[in-house]
Amino acid sequence: MLIDMTGRAPNLHWALDMKLPATAWTISGYKGSDAILDWALARVSPQALAGTWVLIDHAKDDGTRYGLSADVLNVALAKVGLQFPRDFEAVYTLPISYMKFNATLYMPKTD
Repeated sequence: MLIDMTGRAPNLHWALDMKLPATAWTISGYKGSDAILDWALARVSPQALAGTWVLIDHAKDDGTRYGLSADVLNVALAKVGLQFPRDFEAVYTLPISYMKFNATLYMPKTD
């Protein structure tokens, strides 16, 4: 499963052959976006959460981000003993060209 914390890469899960949590696309940057993510993650099985990959945007030079709160993600991950970014490793950084920022794809760390 892929959790797109950027809310700006709606087709990436198809390219990676991954599922999304409960919604076709979790957009970000709007009032209520974090609540929608919380709702979606509450419906994900512990097994799926334990193997989830995360795409998160980088803060701009002024510190602003478009993406969803990692705090919401961590509430869900805590149910399976994980925390982002501690229990994840960066795999790839990709440009989200139309928004003029980069995002990094993380996978769960393997022991």
